[in-house]
Amino acid sequence: MTLDHLTRQYSERLGVLTAAQLQAALDRFDLGELLDATSASGGVNGQNVVLTSTSGQYILRGLPLYDWQLAKERFFAELIHERTDVPVPLPYLIEESPDLFGWSYAIMPRLPGLPLADPAVRNNLDESERLAIAGALGRTLAALHEITWPEWGEYYLATNTITPIETSFRDWTLARVEREIDDCVSLPVLTPADLLWCRELVQQNADSLDIPVQPTLVHHDYKEGNVVVQQTGDSWDVSGLFDLVECYFGDPEEDFVRCVSGYQQERSDSPLSKAFLHAYSDIKPLRPNYRERFAIYMLRDCLLIWAFGHRDGRNWFRASQSFRAFAEPHVLSDPFP
Repeated sequence: MTLDHLTRQYSERLGVLTAAQLQAALDRFDLGELLDATSASGGVNGQNVVLTSTSGQYILRGLPLYDWQLAKERFFAELIHERTDVPVPLPYLIEESPDLFGWSYAIMPRLPGLPLADPAVRNNLDESERLAIAGALGRTLAALHEITWPEWGEYYLATNTITPIETSFRDWTLARVEREIDDCVSLPVLTPADLLWCRELVQQNADSLDIPVQPTLVHHDYKEGNVVVQQTGDSWDVSGLFDLVECYFGDPEEDFVRCVSGYQQERSDSPLSKAFLHAYSDIKPLRPNYRERFAIYMLRDCLLIWAFGHRDGRNWFRASQSFRAFAEPHVLSDPFP
C-alpha cells in the first residue's frame, strides 16, 4: 500500500511532512509501521500530528516553541504520573536531533477519549452531559492539585527541575501581572483608561494574595481543550490531560480561570462554571478571599490573551473594542457556587 497521500502539510507551523519522515520518526522509537496520519484537532500553535501505526496511535509534537518545551512537558508528565492517578501521555519520547525534520520532536501515546477541543464533539453533547463533564474536570483538577512543592517555582532546563522564586508570593504575582500590563502597553493595545482600571483593580484586591497557601502544581492552561473524556455508564471521567508547557508551582486557584473563561465565552451565565468549581471545592475547600484572588488571576489571563490576540496579525478583537470591555465581564464575574 502506497502512503504517498500522507506527504502533505499538516499545519502551517510544521509545513509539509513526508510519509518517509513520519515513518522514520516511528522507527526512531520502534513504534511500528505507519498506517495513517492526520492533523490534530484544537490548539493554536499547530505542533501536533496524529500518527496511526501497527502498534497503536501516537501524537507527534514538533517544532518546539522554546528550547525547554519538550523537556518541561516530560518532567511534568512524569511528576503527575508518579504522584496522582491523572492520566497523562507517557512515555514521552524526545528526539533532540533536528536531522529528520529540521527541528526536535516528541512522540507520545494518543490518550483515549473524546477530544473536547473539537467543536463538533462538544456540540454533540447535551447540557446534562456537559454539566457532568464540567464536574469531572473539577474533580480531576483537585486530584492534580495534590502535587505540592516546597517553594514557588518554575521549571529550569539546565537542572531539569524546579527553580525556586526568591520572593513572596504576593510580590511574584504582582510582578507577573505588571509584566503582562507592560507587554500590552508596548504593543500598544491598552488605553490610559484601561491602564488605570487594571492598576486600580490590582490594588483593591492585592491583600488577598497574603493568605497563606502551599505551593501547588498549576497547569495554567487547564480547560476542556486540553483534556479528553470518556463515559462509563452514567459517569464521565477525564481520560487524558496534556499540553503541560505552562506548568509551574503557585496558587492552585490560578487554574480556575481558563476553564471558567471558556465556559463564559459560550454563555455569560453558563452553569458549567459553577458545576466545575462545585466539584472542585467539594474536594478541596477554597481559602478565604478567593473571589479577590480570582479577579487578579483572571485579569492577568485576560492581559495575556489580549496581547496574544493582537500579536502577529491575529486580529482576534474588534478595532473599536477596549481591553476593559473585553476583560471586565470575566474579571468581575462570580462563577463560584
